[in-house]
Amino acid sequence: MATAATTQHAQEEPLSPLATKLSQPPYQLHEAVFKGDAETVKTLLEEDKSVVNVPDCHGNTPLHLAVMLGNEAIIKLLVSYNASARSKNSLGWTPLNESVSYGDRTISLSTLELV
Repeated sequence: MATAATTQHAQEEPLSPLATKLSQPPYQLHEAVFKGDAETVKTLLEEDKSVVNVPDCHGNTPLHLAVMLGNEAIIKLLVSYNASARSKNSLGWTPLNESVSYGDRTISLSTLELV
């Protein structure tokens, strides 16, 4: 049985460890990509271009995530800031491998043009 104290404590805790990690540097760019927020992606890259190829705990760069989510506008934005299409995640997959696995021909062709 939940008491008022445990209910209040549960409400104060973050929704998940992932949500906490995403909102902190250096994962703010990953969070913006995940949310499909191109404006924030651009702002973060303008502030610090070096974060464009920072991997998350699974080795996925922001470009990996944009490809997985099929967000062509963010893919192009990341590439304009020199995102590497050759970066491998912890499974050894590049963004191109990811695009092919998701079966999105448009994203696959866009990603292939980057290599």
